[in-house]
Amino acid sequence: MSIAPRESRPMQLHPMSKPSEEDILELSRVMYEAYLASKFVKYSDVAVAEKNLRSLISRTNTDAIRENSFMSKAGDKIVSACLIKGEYSGATVAELFTHPLYRARGLATTELTACMNSLALSKVPLLRASVDEGNDVLIRLLFKMGFAEDIRYTIMTNLGLEPFEYEVV
Repeated sequence: MSIAPRESRPMQLHPMSKPSEEDILELSRVMYEAYLASKFVKYSDVAVAEKNLRSLISRTNTDAIRENSFMSKAGDKIVSACLIKGEYSGATVAELFTHPLYRARGLATTELTACMNSLALSKVPLLRASVDEGNDVLIRLLFKMGFAEDIRYTIMTNLGLEPFEYEVV
């Protein structure tokens, strides 16, 4: 799904800030717990989530992550984040997650809106988001925010071998 970033006014419920290197360990813990409670278990433990997050930050334009990503805190704990990675033709939502105890409070909407505002100010022409087909909550959120489906991929596996992708038009 994709959209041309545009400015709008987010309704901020919790204090937001930009993630930094010092936040990686706590972000990894929240990211692991967020996916653990969903039907899309993505990481086997916190260490795998941290490795993925560090890999994401090291292989992408770290300025794009630092300048256009946001996280929310409740007290002194991170509870939600929207991490953006820069690409040649725009930007991509690399991770969007909320701790299970803080879901359905508008945190993801607010963070994604703040990211879009930041990208619009930076004149980034396109924001993409990849979504698992069964992730109805995220699909509804993206449609509500004006994203449009542009490409659909099917990932197939063959008895534990490496997955491969092909495009379904």
